[in-house]
Parts: sequence; structure tokens; C-alpha cells
Amino acid sequence: MLSSRYLTYGFRAIFGLATIFLGTVSMIMPVQAEGSRSLFPNPTGFRANLEWRTGQYNLLTRRTLLRVYVRQGEVILLGSSTVGVNNGDILVFNPGVVPFAPVGQEAVNPAAATLRCSTQNAINPTQGVIGNRAQELAGADTIPAGGVTNGYTPCVYQAPATGFYTVAILGPSGANTDNDTPPTGTLNPIQTGAGQDATVAAWDVTVRDSLVSTTNLPGRLFTYYLALFTGANNRPIDSTVYTLTSDGFLYETGLRGIDPNGFVVYGNRLGFLDPDGRTPLNRDVVASDNLLNTVQGGVIIAPPEYPLFFSPPDPLVVAALGIPLAPTIPVITPGSYSFTGTAGSNNSLVGTGGSFAYAANVSHIYELIISRDGNDFDPTNPQNRVLRGVGAAGTQTVLWDGLDNSGIAFPIGNNYPARLVIRAGEYHFPLLDVENSLSGSPTYRLLNPPGGVCPPGFAAPCTSAFYDDRGYRTSNGSIVGTVNQALPGGAPTPPNSNLTIGFDTTSGARAFAGFGDQKGLDLWTYYPSAALVIPLNIVANTTADLRLTKTVDRPNARIGETLTFTITLTNDGPGTATNVVVSERLAEGLTFGSAIASQGTYDQTTGVWTVGSVTSGTNATLQITATLTSNAVTNVAQITGSDQPDPDSTPNNNQPDEDDQSRVVLGAPSFRLVKRITAIVRNGTLIPFNTVIDDPNDPNDTAPGWSTLLPLGTPQIDPATPLRSGDEVEYSIYFLADGGAPVNDVSLCDPIPPGTSLLPASSRVAIGNGSPTPSGTVFTALAPLPNDNACTNQTNPNGSLIFDLGTISNVPPDNVGLVRFRVKIN
Repeated sequence: MLSSRYLTYGFRAIFGLATIFLGTVSMIMPVQAEGSRSLFPNPTGFRANLEWRTGQYNLLTRRTLLRVYVRQGEVILLGSSTVGVNNGDILVFNPGVVPFAPVGQEAVNPAAATLRCSTQNAINPTQGVIGNRAQELAGADTIPAGGVTNGYTPCVYQAPATGFYTVAILGPSGANTDNDTPPTGTLNPIQTGAGQDATVAAWDVTVRDSLVSTTNLPGRLFTYYLALFTGANNRPIDSTVYTLTSDGFLYETGLRGIDPNGFVVYGNRLGFLDPDGRTPLNRDVVASDNLLNTVQGGVIIAPPEYPLFFSPPDPLVVAALGIPLAPTIPVITPGSYSFTGTAGSNNSLVGTGGSFAYAANVSHIYELIISRDGNDFDPTNPQNRVLRGVGAAGTQTVLWDGLDNSGIAFPIGNNYPARLVIRAGEYHFPLLDVENSLSGSPTYRLLNPPGGVCPPGFAAPCTSAFYDDRGYRTSNGSIVGTVNQALPGGAPTPPNSNLTIGFDTTSGARAFAGFGDQKGLDLWTYYPSAALVIPLNIVANTTADLRLTKTVDRPNARIGETLTFTITLTNDGPGTATNVVVSERLAEGLTFGSAIASQGTYDQTTGVWTVGSVTSGTNATLQITATLTSNAVTNVAQITGSDQPDPDSTPNNNQPDEDDQSRVVLGAPSFRLVKRITAIVRNGTLIPFNTVIDDPNDPNDTAPGWSTLLPLGTPQIDPATPLRSGDEVEYSIYFLADGGAPVNDVSLCDPIPPGTSLLPASSRVAIGNGSPTPSGTVFTALAPLPNDNACTNQTNPNGSLIFDLGTISNVPPDNVGLVRFRVKIN
């Protein structure tokens, strides 16, 4: 909670999102020190003090946690205007002590600090003290002193290992305070003494390779957000920061005289989120308090994500953070962009939408706009539809519900264009509760555009950005302001930028006075891909969904036998299918007998069943009798015509995997196997199993062809009388060839069950009415198996029996038989 005193001064916050390109940027930019002189280098103006407080601003603790990358043996030089003043101090934590997440809520234990500047200051009262503006601008002196004119005497920490060190700079009130004494805001003289309270006016964190060196190593210090406090309004801030996106884009951002009082600066790629928690809003937020704790419409403020530097980052730091040293142009893979609607192909039923698919070369933010009139791709047009989200490299799917931006279904129509752009280097810099920005928008500059080229249409040198200060509708149906009209409170003119190519942030546009009070104003930019456009159609919900099935009463019929085909046409769709035609031409090897159609007519000469109309939820049938005159006949039925599009098939395209086509195969070989235990020998006594015991899970053991050789035996031993060690078990595998043709090159493989041993000379084969005769080849455990064998486990762990049976007739009685062997329980 803010005290009444603090509320008198108000609180302003800037949430920023930035991206930057590295490589040689640090060589072409002026070398800067790391600290308050980086933020306030000019001789005139105001300053914002660094905060270290326990209070919260929305999702962030009001403190600045600094990170600095140091190589082993290098030195960190530290100073501030609060060292030696009450509890003012600078704490240094070794790598790994202070976690990097969650940003804004990191666990910081002051007792775990490796260095306290106050310890060195107690020995030398000038050590770590920045006492005036000249010392602030000069930076750290050498040790021994004298190497840097006007330099302050720094506290010193030599890095014992390479890594990211954490630095906390405390005000005179120490680490555990939420005091809100306003700072003076003056540049010169700098504020010193206890009046700084929970803030720090001047501070410095410098890295050098030795104590005697005068050469700073810039680009090593960064933070994930800055908590700052000017102490009052009408103290504009004109600092510059550098933000590095996770995909390697580097942005220079100038605050350009914003007037926020208390504020927070940070960067991410999402800015504000729709209430669904995943869709970038690309609009402002409106709150009921200065801390933006209660936001209209359920909009979410996304947390900090990107490292924010005080000078262009050192490539060593970039590499250590796992960020690319150079950004990549985003590209949508050619030919990968498509739409699949609920009515098939690129057709969608009214109000049902479908799914878009595409592939990308990099992680990105996608923006997909479906245009109502075919020309206007304004993402905020209520009659268009915009879909945004986060995508990874590779194939992506984006779902659409069939509605426009106002929640109304797209009307029936053809060739609605859907334009897709993917965006890398997405950078948002929202201004939270920043009342005034009289000089215009903060300025953006992309320092490392891929190939040195700014995006097409963007202002040179890559200074374009976007804003939209109008009302909107959220995904949960909430209306913030008036849709597409300027939000109340004195919005800038115009209230939005061009949303395709943006505006030049150096132009002075988006100036405002008072408009930012109790609002979060988003400002964003990105590096876009080339746009791709595909068409889609919206069709009426009268669309039918036809399905065809074909069965035969005797699938194993033999030559000369008569059989009956049944073709069933079903309409699963919401509307009536009209002028439906089905092709059911009998294949060679079938002689037509008769045909009966439940509706329509069948022409036996052309094989065309003219069905007519099939209403929703009904079916039509056609029964054809025919005589089989040859083996291995495949007969196909297919829907060849309908007036309505089908969501999952296309008539007459000969695609067997679609549900408008069905087939049956006749006269083909068929081979059934049934395995049984047919006897047990226990203590020399034979226990036979000579009845048929049906296995309800196996339809093969009740097939009619077994009439000449019943599959006697039991599928399993009763658990009440389990097998014992020393028992002999007889296995019989019955086979039946009941198809329309003989079965050639039959080879059976049966593995020896684990825990048993094959009894020598026990394997037998019987075919038809013949008696079992010795047969089968034994392969001992782990022995190599022959090529093209039928065994399921080619490693042969327990041994196997292979029976090569040759050709099995499909004519009784020689179409049945068995193989048999015995094992002994170990």
C-alpha cells in the first residue's frame, strides 16, 4: 500500500519492451560508463533516483536489481551517493546466489552478499562515495588513485570466477523499507545525505581488467527493469536505454522528456495481453488507480522479459545469455500457408471457422488478418478478424472460430483473403500511468536490422513504431471505452498510428498532456516477414456430410457362388444433399443378378445409382446380387456427385481414405489360426482336453469351416489348477483356409514359451483327415532365424519351431489342419 504522503506525489510507471542488434554495435556507439551518468549525461534537466523498496507496482517489487557479467580476475568498481549514509550500501552477490526468475519477485537475501561496500567504507570513509556531479561523470578512479581526473574512490571486488554477478544498491533506509520520501530530482548538485531515503541519486558499476586500468569495459551491466523516482511531476526525463530481445534485435530507446514521477522501465515482446492470457492486445489498458492494480476488461500486464542495458551490450554478455549475436529475418516457408475449413478444403460453414497452418524459420509473433471486403486489412476493423499469438520455429496451427472482431459470424461469401505476417524482434514499451509526454512519443531506433536494411515502409533509420489509443473489445466480450474511438482524457491526435507501417517516433507525434493518467499506453515495433495471402470461402450450413459403406454377405465366397452387396449412403451433415450420384459398377469376375434401391434408380449397364436427395440424418440403400466368376475380385463404390460441398471428402476423386468411397474384396485367400492347449501329462498321467472351448475374444474359433476339424482344447489353464514344474504341455495350432483361393507359401512360427523346454521329436503336422506326422524345424534359444521367417521376435530368446506348410488348399477337407508340439515346465 502507498502511504498518503506518497499518493500526494502520485506514481508513474513506464513498462518498456526493446530489441537490439549486436555484432559491432558497441564499436560504432559512444563508449558509456555503467550507472547514473549513463542515464543522465546531459548538463541540464532532471534526474530520477534509483529505488530499493519493498512495495509493489502491479507485478513488480519497487527495486532495481542489477546484473553484471565479469570474467575471472576482472574487477568490479562500485560507488553511490548513499554509501556511508546510515544504512546506505552496495551489495555484490556471486553467480547463482540470486535467481533470475521470477523477474520482479526474485529472492534476495542481503546476508548472502559476498561484498558489502560499507565494510570497505568503514576503513576508508571516502571509498565507494560519489559526493558530487564531477565524480559521477568522471567515474571510478584507479587504485592507487590518480588515474582518472575527478574520479571517485571505488569499492572493489575481484571476480573469483566468470559469470553473472548481482548488485543491489541501497538507499540510506537500507534493504527493508517502503519509505517514499520524494527525491530532489536535481542533476547538479546531486542529492546526498539521508534525504535520499529509499532511493539513490548517483551510482556506478564499472568493470575493468585491473585496478590500475583506466579503460572501462562497457556493455557488461544490465537489468530486467529499472525502478525510478523523480519525486514530482514537471521533471521530464530524457534518458536512453538499450534493450536486447531474445532473438537478437537491439533497440535504442530515448525517453524524450516523459513526465512520470515514479516509474518502471522494462521490456518484453507482448506488452499487454488479452484476458485469454496468450493473445497480444496491441492496445492500451485503462485502470482505476495509479498503480494499475485494477485494470478494465480483465487485460493482463505481461512481465519483464528482456535484458536492458545502459550502453550497447558486450558480445560476451550476449553469448553468455544464449542470445544470437545477429538477428534473422523472419520468413514464412513458401507453400506452407494453408486453411482447412469445417466444410472441407478452404470452405467453412458459417460461424464454424477452421484452422490455418504454416511453417516459420524463427520464433515469432504472428498476425493473421481476414479481410471482409478484400482490400482493407486493418486489424481493428470490427468486420475483419485479427488473430495474434506466439509461434515457435517450425510448423504452426492457428484456430479460427469463424467470427469477426465484433463477435459476429463472417457471412456467406467466396475468396475472403487471409493475410499472414510473422514478426521477429517484437518490442513493446508501455507507459504505465505516465501523465504527460509533451515532446511526443519515446523514440525507437533498431540498431542492427538484418543485412543493414530496415523493414519495407518503415522510417529510416529504423525508427518506426505503432500505437493505438482507441477503445476496443476483449476476447471475453468486455468493451473498454468506445470501440475504435479515442479513449477519454485527452488522447493525442491522431489517436492511433498507421497499423501497417507505423509512424516515425522521431517526428514528435503522440504528444499528450494528462492523457496517460491511470492508463497503460502501449508502444511497440517489430521486424516483419513478407506477407502471404490465401483465400477462404464461407458456405451455408445446409452443407451435407455424406458417408458411404459397402458390405457383402459372403466375403469368402468361392467361384460359382452367389452373394449380395449392400451399399449404404448416409447424410451426417446439417443440410439436405441434393442430386446425389453413386458409382457402383461391378468389377470383372462378377456377373450381375439383380438390384433393389431404397430410393432412386440403378443402371446395371453404367453402374450408376442415381440417388436424388438425402435429408439430414437419413440414409439410402442399394442391394445388388451377383455371382462370383473369378478369384481375388475388388469391388468399389464411390459417391461421384452432389450439389453441396462435403467437409471431409470430395466426390469422384478416387481417394480410398475418404468416407465417400468403400470397397470389398472377394475371392481372396483367407487363413485363420487358433491356438489351444490340447493335453497335459502330469506324473505320467495324460489329462486330455478334447472338447471345444470358445474364446469369446477370438472370432476365428467359431468360423463355419471348422466342421471337418474342430479346434479342440482350451485357450488357457484354469488358474485354480495351475501348471507345475515337471508338467508336459501339448500345444496345437489349428489352421483353416476358408477364402476364395488357396493360401500359398504358408510358414508358421511358434516361439517356445518362457520357462519351458521343448520335448525332442514332439513336433507334428496334420492336414485334412491325415494323421499327425513328424515335422517342423527347431531353432534353439538365440540361434539365428532364417530369412523371411514369420517369427514375431527375431532375437529368438527362448527358441522357436518353424513349420513350412507350402500351399494350403481352400477346398475341404484339405483346407484345415494343425501343427502340434510338447514342452516341459522347468
